[in-house]
Amino acid sequence: MAEGGDARRDRWAQHKVRVRRKFVSAAVVAIERNGPSATVEDVVRAAHSAKPKLYRHFEDRNDLFGSVAQAMMGAIRRRLTSAVDIAIPPRESAQRAASRFIELVQRYPQSTRFLFEHQMVSVRGKFAPALRHDGAIAELAAAMSSFLERVNVHPAGVDQLAAALIGTAATTAIWQAAQGAAPDEAVGQRLAETLWASVDVFLRSKGIIVDPDQALDQGRVETAGATLRDLRGEGQSPSFL
Repeated sequence: MAEGGDARRDRWAQHKVRVRRKFVSAAVVAIERNGPSATVEDVVRAAHSAKPKLYRHFEDRNDLFGSVAQAMMGAIRRRLTSAVDIAIPPRESAQRAASRFIELVQRYPQSTRFLFEHQMVSVRGKFAPALRHDGAIAELAAAMSSFLERVNVHPAGVDQLAAALIGTAATTAIWQAAQGAAPDEAVGQRLAETLWASVDVFLRSKGIIVDPDQALDQGRVETAGATLRDLRGEGQSPSFL
């Protein structure tokens, strides 16, 4: 009997995950149709479902849209880390990742606005999600700290670098989404140069000078690759972007 109960609980847990993913994907559709202020009713309509079913699987509106933001962050993180090629010069790799990022903004402009406005704005006195101890900035800082420690560089200040990188990308995304026009290639190039400049200043403060037009040595390529795999976190959220 106990095994039967465990099996039922497992099936329910798996069903709950599937239904939550369905509503999260529907929310992206609703946001693209109606903008960042899309309502629960818009999501239910996009999912061809009903509010009672939604609320059986989400505690409230905040749970729903928080899950949407979390899933989108995971999907974007995987896309960007997959675009980074550690074996090529840093400048070229940064430009590839920045171009991929701008392509995502162009493809999902309203969802991009929703994501970064949700992540970067404080509500009712609470820290913005990106600023929390388990938020996007802390996650990126932890990954970069891991890499620096593996190559024997003290990571002090890396949290500020992570904040600068995410802040630059977020504000660029919101600005580009507001333009309502296809970006030219220069947008991605300027973003890449700005991000690299922040990294370069940080590294120079540690006494490290990296030629952005030369590939890293093989040892650092392998170390950086391991860090990217950690940051990518494959399987943590639905890949709907």
